[in-house]
Amino acid sequence: MVAVPKLHLKLLRDIKSAKIQYGAVAFIIFLGITIFICGYEAYLNLDISYNSYFDRLNMGDYWISVDEIDNRAVRQLNEIPGVAAIGRIRGDVNVDMGGETGEKVAGHVISLPSLHLPDVNLVQIESGGYFSPEFGREILVENHFADYHKIQPGDWLTLEYQGVKAKFRVMGIVVSPEYLWVTKSAQDAMPSPRTFGVFFMPESTAEQIFGMDGKSSELVLRVAPGVDRGKVLDRVKGILRRHDIGRITSKDDPVKVRAREIDIIRGVRTAYMTARKDLPSVQLLRQDLEGFAMLAFLFPLLFLTMASLSIYVLLSRLVESQRIQIGLMRAIGYSRSSILFHYMGFALVVGIAGSLTGVIAGHLLANGLTEMYVSQLNIPSMIVITHWGVIVVGILIGMGIPLVAGLLPAWSTLSIQPAEAMRPAIPASGNRIVMRTLAFLLGPFPYVLKVPLRNIFRNVRRSLFMASGVASAVILILVSMSFVDAVDSTFDMQFNVVQKYDAFVYLQGVGAASTATYIGNLKGVKETEAVLEMPYRVRYGGNTVDTSIAGFPAGSSMYWLVGEDGRRIDVTNDGVLIPISYKERLGAEVGDTVQLEPLVGTVGETEKKLAGYVQTAVGARAFMPLREVQKLQHNLGAATGIFVKFDGLPSADLLKRMYDMPQVASVELVSDTRALIDEMMGFFWVMIGFMLMMGVTLGVAIIFNGVTINVLQRTREMAVMRAIGLGDFALVNMISLENFIIGVVGVIGGIPLGEWVARLFMEASQRGAEDVFSIALTIFPRSYIIAVVVALVVLLISQIPALLQVYRQNLATVTKEWSE
Repeated sequence: MVAVPKLHLKLLRDIKSAKIQYGAVAFIIFLGITIFICGYEAYLNLDISYNSYFDRLNMGDYWISVDEIDNRAVRQLNEIPGVAAIGRIRGDVNVDMGGETGEKVAGHVISLPSLHLPDVNLVQIESGGYFSPEFGREILVENHFADYHKIQPGDWLTLEYQGVKAKFRVMGIVVSPEYLWVTKSAQDAMPSPRTFGVFFMPESTAEQIFGMDGKSSELVLRVAPGVDRGKVLDRVKGILRRHDIGRITSKDDPVKVRAREIDIIRGVRTAYMTARKDLPSVQLLRQDLEGFAMLAFLFPLLFLTMASLSIYVLLSRLVESQRIQIGLMRAIGYSRSSILFHYMGFALVVGIAGSLTGVIAGHLLANGLTEMYVSQLNIPSMIVITHWGVIVVGILIGMGIPLVAGLLPAWSTLSIQPAEAMRPAIPASGNRIVMRTLAFLLGPFPYVLKVPLRNIFRNVRRSLFMASGVASAVILILVSMSFVDAVDSTFDMQFNVVQKYDAFVYLQGVGAASTATYIGNLKGVKETEAVLEMPYRVRYGGNTVDTSIAGFPAGSSMYWLVGEDGRRIDVTNDGVLIPISYKERLGAEVGDTVQLEPLVGTVGETEKKLAGYVQTAVGARAFMPLREVQKLQHNLGAATGIFVKFDGLPSADLLKRMYDMPQVASVELVSDTRALIDEMMGFFWVMIGFMLMMGVTLGVAIIFNGVTINVLQRTREMAVMRAIGLGDFALVNMISLENFIIGVVGVIGGIPLGEWVARLFMEASQRGAEDVFSIALTIFPRSYIIAVVVALVVLLISQIPALLQVYRQNLATVTKEWSE
């Protein structure tokens, strides 16, 4: 039989005697490691799932848009070593959905080879099949649109292009790697599947419809791993030059409008290249994933920081209470290092228990979290593996943090001399001036008030430790609630303050602003306003932002812009309003002059004063008066859309009359947009609910541990008070009052710290997403109330087990002990 070292037996006995306190600390570590493993493994699973799916369907690396190019260029591009290229036709159509409203939706059409899947950007057929060889009027429908409209293989859809309508048979429902997240553009990142869809048709049919016989309007390239992309792009440019494409531009390209004008004069044609990372759908997926990863790291970090505080307090109390035992161990020959490692062992045992159970729980939860996320975004495939690197890191963090936190209390044992340790520690007396001042001020008050206040200042360090536990709970609850409040506030502002319209009518291309007048005269329409939105680049010095400029009437009653100060701000003739999310990237201050450059064509370049920054929640864009944007385009009657305010709910007849107007492409109801956002936010609310639950649980554990230690540290003191006749009720009142006062101090400190930490978390989660979403930190009064009430109620309840333990002790025995 192997003998267990005496110090190990002592360690186990000590942990057993205070199993509730050590269990609470282990539980805190368990929560932190669980969230870290769960979140980060889920993030890695999703990242692998994305990339694996992109690789399996040979997703392109570069998209090159041109007006038209001969398909011979595609064959030449395929001759470049390590490059697979396809040419395809992309065009916009309207889809007549029929029904009693005569609903029309906007659609993107993309051509595919007529007889086989393409070599790049394959589509995955979910149901039905591919095109048949003998019939040309066939399409494949992207699954988001098909699911919403209940479209099945064998159904027929009517497509309209330039006033010509034709019926197409739906051959299959497909998933495309380009449209895992369906977007129109970065500014219209969340189109409703009710009003927008993506369709694929045979190449031969697309050539006939769009007049592109033997030509393509888009080239897609996939570059093999390990191939020098710089050299590949140089060869691509050479091939394009042989086909009269003299320049390739890209996102944030330094080429100015003047250079493009010279190109036009010289007859130089331009192509626009988009890398995979700059595709709006890929950007959204990546931003969503990176924000998820950031939270998966920051929340556990916050939890484990709180755990380190609890470890420090617990071991400090242990060392203080075992002074005589430490002195005895030194006297009988135990070395300083043996005693140091003995007390470090408490932190190690707690860390091992919390981290190992946390790793197991986190790993099991990661699989479910990955599956939930994949189903939310309709990702066709999911890969779940064990990430041993993350598990090892989780175990090391779970053990390392308590060891570091326990080092200082354990180190203090080295300075204890045996003879000194055998005597009781000198009781804490507090600052003499403070104590005398308190005695004078509290003279008229009863002892049930004087004693708690004196105790708080008698041992300030102990009081501050307990207050920090309460502050930790407040911080955790406020951080979790801040996400709930920020999302509620942002979308409430967007849909109830900014957007005053009920529907947005998309016109076919650049239409006539007079269409707003026609729609406004329909029965059931209360008000309309024309809108003109054009893609633009905003330049200030060397900084640029690619966005769009929306023009609507000054003093608009349909779209209220909100400035940095939260007040309404209107568009102005001599300036441009820019989203506040671009402020840091652009670097311009209000009053500076910025350059506005059209992204399409060369008409409309100008300089404008930056009139202000505005808050935008969904789809960042700049704003100017409608008339000014029309002047820039040299088209005073132009519009691309119309704000519509209905007089009550729109009838089917009203919607049909709107759809029947020749210039109307689609009508998007605000209610549909809100429903889509609510659906897409489902996973977000699950995550926030999970974090809030964990935050509250952790806060309870921290407060419970702090209160328990605070009460048990003073067992002898309370036993003496009971022995001299103080009743149990009075004792409970004094301890509760003392803890409550300390709790109030913790709340006062926790609220500003919680706001600061919440701001850090919000900034981290929003980093890189300013083109699509912009959520400002908001904490409602309800969240402060919840945090304060929960912290103080838990504080008072947590003292009950410790007080009961004190009452069960033998008074005669306790009052004779030196250890307390």
